[in-house]
Order: sequence, then structure tokens, then C-alpha cells
Amino acid sequence: MDLSVKKPPERRHAARVRRYSRVRIPGFGHFCEVASRHRDDWSITYDYASPTPYQAQSRHREDAVITTSDVDVLDGALTALTALAQDARPRPCALPPRTGTGDRRPSAPRVREAA
Repeated sequence: MDLSVKKPPERRHAARVRRYSRVRIPGFGHFCEVASRHRDDWSITYDYASPTPYQAQSRHREDAVITTSDVDVLDGALTALTALAQDARPRPCALPPRTGTGDRRPSAPRVREAA
């Protein structure tokens, strides 16, 4: 019988915790409001490395991109462009409302014979 002292198992060290940057989008709440207001027509992102970090790309045209350094300027530009785009869209023509049977020719009365 072996009475030697057992060595405790080797302790494993946890992987280093990744520290995330404390840099955040300035005025994040306002940025989210602008992004959600224009989300149907524009994809809005923030690029930390750019001198004009606020970017909006049109969801309808790939070549339409707007970049600014201020979220209020971006909001104003997108609002103006949305208004211009709505004015440029063709408007459906207004047709007069249909009335009951006045638009149709009267049909001949149906006659049934009784047997």
C-alpha cells in the first residue's frame, strides 16, 4: 500500500479576458433615434477610424452614400433627401370611384319557364 502524498491536480488558468474598448458612439441615443427614423430607406453605421464617422448608405441605390462628422447634419440631409425622393416619385392617377351598377350595361332580364 502506497502511503505517499498525492499531488493536487494542476490548476488551469482561465483564458485572458478580452478587454473591450471604452470608446463609444458619442450621443448614442440620438444616433439610434436617427437610424430608426430613416431605417426604411437608409442603412446607417458609425466608423470609429474615419474623420466622418456617421455613414448612411441608401437601401435602394448602392452608389448613394452620405458621410458626416455630426449626427444632426446627417439627420438633416436624410430628411431633405427623403422629401425630395417622395416628390420625385410618380403619383398614381386618381380614378373616379365606381358606382354600383351605373358603369355596366343593363343585362337582359332572365326568364325561367316553369315546367
